Amino acid sequence: MLLHQLGLAHARDYDEGVYWESLRAMHAGHVLYRDIYSSQPPLFLAAAHPMFEAFGGGLFAARFSCVAFSLAGLLGAYLTGRALAGPWGAAAAMLLAATSVAYVQMSQTLQAEASAVALSWCAVGMVLAARSLSGAGRTMVAALAGAAIAAALLCKLLVIATIAPVLLGVAMPVAAASRRPRALAFAVLGCSLGFGVALALGVLPYIEDGSAAWRQVVLLHAGVANGAPASFGANAALLARNLVGPLPFAALFGATIAVQNGDRRVVVLLGAWCLLTLVELALLAPLFPHHLVALVPPLVSLAALGVAPGAQYGRIGAGLVGICAVLGVVGCVTYFVRDARLESAPETLAMRAAVLGVDRLTVAGSRIVTDDQFAAALADRDTPPWLVDTSFARIHSGQLTRTEVLAGAGEPTVDGILLFSNRLAALMGLRASLAERYALRIDFGGGRELWTRRGASRGPRSRVFRSSASRR
Repeated sequence: MLLHQLGLAHARDYDEGVYWESLRAMHAGHVLYRDIYSSQPPLFLAAAHPMFEAFGGGLFAARFSCVAFSLAGLLGAYLTGRALAGPWGAAAAMLLAATSVAYVQMSQTLQAEASAVALSWCAVGMVLAARSLSGAGRTMVAALAGAAIAAALLCKLLVIATIAPVLLGVAMPVAAASRRPRALAFAVLGCSLGFGVALALGVLPYIEDGSAAWRQVVLLHAGVANGAPASFGANAALLARNLVGPLPFAALFGATIAVQNGDRRVVVLLGAWCLLTLVELALLAPLFPHHLVALVPPLVSLAALGVAPGAQYGRIGAGLVGICAVLGVVGCVTYFVRDARLESAPETLAMRAAVLGVDRLTVAGSRIVTDDQFAAALADRDTPPWLVDTSFARIHSGQLTRTEVLAGAGEPTVDGILLFSNRLAALMGLRASLAERYALRIDFGGGRELWTRRGASRGPRSRVFRSSASRR
């Protein structure tokens, strides 16, 4: 299911183009943070790069890395469900994960959310599995859980709320032998060491560029949050719309069953995971719908509690899980149909016209400067490595200026400028400065334009071409 329509040539999110061009820059030998601008921690791109190379370097290869990462989430669902509710809980959690529209969609989208969520889910699952162990086995599993949560944070800081259930899970032993202070201390030490070692291994390759990484990963988001604080009303409305449905209801039912049974595990899952994730998302600025995939693991895990052995209303819980799975399959089919229709959507057709223009009017192997990196990659063109990200966040935080864009446009390897998503248009005076060195060749309408270097010889560059959409 995850491989279905994986290579459809339209952008499911603006970030897809950013990541795709980043992987192309890494293929060319450039280094994250030093050469390539990246506003996210390094592990997602670093781990996706080998798969990108192995599968041919195209769009399918780039997205396949997300599919591979997301499969770890099924392992996390299995571990969590089995620890909470036995084999039936494992089956329920895996079924709900595999039929979650949000999880399937993010697993097919070239973004870091699915990888971070999957690894953090594994961390919680390993911690819960380790609670029934004792001695060296528990310490080793706790260390693996610490390493997994560190890896998740190195993919995306979105899952930072998962640290709480991991720590609480380590500190709440079940087996009699593991209640001893010494055993507990070893488990906490193992988790801390696993976290520290994994974090160090992920950060050390970029230590020389630490100041640049800090500026790009941390200060960018701090600047965006200061410039545009979270809109609690809008965030709460988005969260409320996504918390009314079968899965949240099944999660509430599972939590109720756990409370009735006096199960302390609900404190770990509900109090320290679900609620903290909700608080984090409510405070996030800006909050996008794809961020809500972070709610899938805690909701699924809570729903699995409803089918625990001996639960008073276990059959009702199993029925709710079945209903969620059926509705999830319907939702996934709807998503696939809607996704396929985007191939003929006006935005996709306009992007393809831009791709054809870039291919016809710029030299193969040259670079272009653009605010739609997905179109550049589709045209088999690279961008300057520090301009792989021209997002509104980078512009509004002051980390991308008109001077930097003009410097990129002045590189001898740059042959064209594609203004397509109105991001670079936010830089005052950019068009007037570009006109000194570039000429407008195609006007796609709506501020979408293709400029090429003056004096170049390839292609019909004597006049401005207007697309059919622009003429209409």
